[in-house]
Amino acid sequence: MRQSIPMSVQKKTPDQPTPARKMSFLLDIGMRFFMLFGLWVLLSGMLDAFHLALGALSSAFIILISYSFFPKELILWRRPSCIWSIFIFILWLLVEIIKANAAMLRLVFRKDITAHMEPDIVNLQTRLRNPMALTVFANSITLTPGTISVTVNGKGEFSVHTIDSKSAENLPGEMERKIGRIFGE
Repeated sequence: MRQSIPMSVQKKTPDQPTPARKMSFLLDIGMRFFMLFGLWVLLSGMLDAFHLALGALSSAFIILISYSFFPKELILWRRPSCIWSIFIFILWLLVEIIKANAAMLRLVFRKDITAHMEPDIVNLQTRLRNPMALTVFANSITLTPGTISVTVNGKGEFSVHTIDSKSAENLPGEMERKIGRIFGE
């Protein structure tokens, strides 16, 4: 015969919200709201009550319909050090894209272009394991002219197409370290 366990003794299931989980949820919603609302105010430039209320309602509505779209890994991005790392990474990536564009421009305008092009598929191993980190890494490689991510798996193994041997010299390198810092790896 089964004994019933009093409610006060039963363990909480993982689905029951704890105070810490509720606080985390509210913080998450609040940060998203203020980021969207701030962007709305910045882009609209309208500071009268009607337009501010409209922006607040629009921001709240967007959060309501899109909350489940955001991956759980974004919780990491609340740390100030992580936000700073993202900012530094974006600036660094923009500089790398400009440098790679200049290198591709030099390659394209050579008279003997075929002598300097050495297309290749380079296989590389990264220490990143977080799916979001792997995605950011693959997209960053593809954004950099002269390289395209061909395949990636959950073990951190990449195949990258490069237009010349110089394009593959710094992979994974600094990009991997910066992305690892963002995702705590």
